Amino acid sequence: MKTIEEQQKEFKQCGDDFADAAFPCTLEFTYEANPHMKYVISSKGLSKREYFAAQIMTGMMTTPDNIGHRKISAHLAVELADELIEALNKEKD
Repeated sequence: MKTIEEQQKEFKQCGDDFADAAFPCTLEFTYEANPHMKYVISSKGLSKREYFAAQIMTGMMTTPDNIGHRKISAHLAVELADELIEALNKEKD
């Protein structure tokens, strides 16, 4: 099993597509018919923006007043996710 550091190094090698991934994963496997051949599947999963927006939307839908305003809540969740990402990026600098 690979360490987290080894996995992170692999994702950095995948390029910028994985830079904003919330749940990147790599699956390695072999088939019994050809055990010398290794197959690797990589997925970036949700973007951080999608993940944050989904979490914000989930919280917003716990308030009965917001349930009837799904489209407005969805747009607000995305805006809040963008603001969160912007604030997090400023903290890095």
